[in-house]
Amino acid sequence: MYFLDDLLGAANQRRTAFDRVFQGVEHYGH
Repeated sequence: MYFLDDLLGAANQRRTAFDRVFQGVEHYGH
């Protein structure tokens, strides 16, 4: 279970970074 939590945490961080980049692209796109 610890491994799963660690994997989930990494995925969460990656998704947050991706969302930030996506928002930036959307901001410059409009």
